[in-house]
Amino acid sequence: VTVELDGPRSTTNAAGQFVFNAVAGGTDVVLILRKEGYAPVQARIGVASGRTLPADHYRFRMERGASLEVALPTPVGAGGPATVVITPATVHTEPRFAWWLLGPYEVVPGASVVLHDLPPTRVGVRVFHRGARAVPPPALAFLRPGTVERVEVRLEPAPQVRGRVVDPEGLAVPGAEVVLEAPDRVAAGAA
Repeated sequence: VTVELDGPRSTTNAAGQFVFNAVAGGTDVVLILRKEGYAPVQARIGVASGRTLPADHYRFRMERGASLEVALPTPVGAGGPATVVITPATVHTEPRFAWWLLGPYEVVPGASVVLHDLPPTRVGVRVFHRGARAVPPPALAFLRPGTVERVEVRLEPAPQVRGRVVDPEGLAVPGAEVVLEAPDRVAAGAA
């Protein structure tokens, strides 16, 4: 297992133990644990000041990773790959997993990709692609260790806004900059 402590890295020994020397006492640090075949884990711990803790004081449980196939059967929208983001299905689901280390991933519309070492829990799958919108937004999957679940996300052409810019005489105004903004940015950001 690779263990990272706010930057520095270590690897566990045969007994699953690791050591970081010369860590400032009286502070909180974040540990990140990674190993192929397992879901990445994070833990925030307090470093004792002025005393040495036994080697087994902190125990961290890693779970076997799950796999997810994300399929985009319809090649719709702009060229190039779509972006796939995996998130917990609910805000407070499994905060011990290091979600920010997962992706974003890319998949070409009309194909699929299999993602490994994901947390074994319920996840949301969001797909973003220029010129398209994903249906359903987001797709949900319940991931189990050692299995490959499949989510199929259809891409549909995104709505278009078209128009023509003219001057007072009705003549075209070439090169006019047109910007599309939400009338209420706060509400648009919350959606």
